[in-house]
Amino acid sequence: MLKKFYQKFQTRLAALVDKSAWFLIVPALVIVYCIDPVRTISVLTWMLFVAILVGFCIQISRIAWSPIDLVNMVGMAARDPRASAIVVAAVIVFVGLLVLSVVLWTRP
Repeated sequence: MLKKFYQKFQTRLAALVDKSAWFLIVPALVIVYCIDPVRTISVLTWMLFVAILVGFCIQISRIAWSPIDLVNMVGMAARDPRASAIVVAAVIVFVGLLVLSVVLWTRP
């Protein structure tokens, strides 16, 4: 079961161990923690909270756009970039604005 899960999400999970990202994150966290440990914990907590909100946004967008096969649309947009590209762009804008609105709405 875990092997199937890992195979399905391998590229997404690979982003969690990206060395270039950690090269930026770790030193900055250490410096900020030395300056203001409470704020550092607050930022880490907020990032976990945002991950939860983005997960909900993904569910909402899948409900709203369920009849649309985005993988097929992206392939069609590469061949004929008119209608398919507009649909793909609309979904991207929708999800981006949904995430932004939910995060700003729940911000303390």
